[in-house]
Amino acid sequence: GLLEEYAACMLKKRDWEQALFLAGKGEAAAPGRTARPRTDARVRALPTQVDWDAQPAADKRYPRAVRHALLEQIDCDLPGTLDVVAQLGNISAASPRQPANWNLEAVSRLCYYTYGPTVLQEVPGATLTLRAVPSAGARYPCELYIALRGASGLRPGLYHYTAAEHALETVHDTDCLPALSTAAGEAPAMVAADAIVLVSTVWWRSAWKYGDRAYRYCLQDAGHVASNVALVAMALGYRATIIHHFIDASVAQLMGLDPANEAVQVLVAVQAGAPAPPAAMHPPARPLVPATAVNGSAAGPMPAIVNAHLATVEPDRAAVLSRRACDLRGVAGPPRTEPAWLVPLPRAAGEPSSAVSLCQSLLERRSTHHYAPAPLSASAFAILVQALTSEFAADIPATTQRALLDLYLIVNDVAGVPPGAYRYLVESHSLLTIRTGNLREWAAHLALDQAFCREAAALAFFVTNLGPAAARCGERVYRTAHIEAGMRGQATYLAAHAIDVGCTGIGAFYDLEVTSFLTAPEQAAVVYVLALGRPADF
Repeated sequence: GLLEEYAACMLKKRDWEQALFLAGKGEAAAPGRTARPRTDARVRALPTQVDWDAQPAADKRYPRAVRHALLEQIDCDLPGTLDVVAQLGNISAASPRQPANWNLEAVSRLCYYTYGPTVLQEVPGATLTLRAVPSAGARYPCELYIALRGASGLRPGLYHYTAAEHALETVHDTDCLPALSTAAGEAPAMVAADAIVLVSTVWWRSAWKYGDRAYRYCLQDAGHVASNVALVAMALGYRATIIHHFIDASVAQLMGLDPANEAVQVLVAVQAGAPAPPAAMHPPARPLVPATAVNGSAAGPMPAIVNAHLATVEPDRAAVLSRRACDLRGVAGPPRTEPAWLVPLPRAAGEPSSAVSLCQSLLERRSTHHYAPAPLSASAFAILVQALTSEFAADIPATTQRALLDLYLIVNDVAGVPPGAYRYLVESHSLLTIRTGNLREWAAHLALDQAFCREAAALAFFVTNLGPAAARCGERVYRTAHIEAGMRGQATYLAAHAIDVGCTGIGAFYDLEVTSFLTAPEQAAVVYVLALGRPADF
């Protein structure tokens, strides 16, 4: 099953070192006392065997498809980043912004600011084309498709976005929204949509470098992209809803995808307020143009990834509706019984630099690998916590979205918060003390001894109580948790940029040691980690 696959790709220390650490699991960590890692057991990143001659291509092409050039994006007049991020959780309300006309220009903006190329970066032996989202190792395993109707300048149909050319390639030339809505169990947002954005992942593009653990990275990257779709749509004055539940085989057949190589992970329904279309025509069973090879070389064996994906698929409408209605309230585990110390937090109130527009943040956002020895202000920290706990409109209960991911923090240098490890409590907007003291060495150690984690002002950990969650809502919850973590991570990246704070997503860490250190529930799993702090000048 999926949980076995998850355990198989954990990063672990040597067995004897792990046993030494886990021997202390469950011991109370009294405030004022700080455990330190063994200095004679430094952790090194695990060696990887990468065939550099078999590097996959960076994008997918439909060479026989009809191409539609999109408009160049040379302006930057989207609303402020923090204003858009703050709108999350209140997305059902009418947008304060007049909706943009639903036309070629709007589609161009939606595609480019979601997943377009933003800068060329020179690295030893290669030139990387960075995009509007972060990606593990700059592998960019995601592909973006958009099914639309009613957009002036574009025929109804299903298109593939080719970022290198900033163009759309026609996959279907008929209205595919009814078929996609049916595959998603007629979710209200899908029925009302003017566009449905489909985010897929090409497994080998990441697995070539990261092996089985690439499954996690692909899901998190899909979350980054889905977050951008929703945020850009909101900035255009539209409504966007994340769709986690759909019949996977129906969507794959419509798009002509082989799930062993590429699979759709998440949908985003966009309601632009376009005029009602004429009576919809059902699309053909197969795409007009078959998919071509997506890799520069043949994909290697990926049985663990394929098996993990197959464990999360929903086979029919009944499964979609059942999983969609499943409520995870109470799954986080019993409350702590030992004495606890709460640290109240201020509410986000903005900073002078918060007028930075969303398109600036999307174009300029970069991962930070060196942090300055400077504290985060209380107001900046409050803004980051708000982004870390973002709630996107989605086809799952709001209570499930809140319960799915717990937020834990290691605080090194934040104004008003004593150094230590904490669990964030949503209801009281406060921090529950787990450990106190200088934990910088632990922060680095838990993330494979990466120095920037020691320098950062804070580390944020997304944790899900995976065993009980999967038992209640099925193994699809694993996919949902990683996508949701990626979505919140992307919102945090953008909010951090808007207030001149650095952010770095971390997918490599010692899984069991982190959960033990944070005293998380026995079956909890760490999903994603973010380092936050003031970037260094160099």
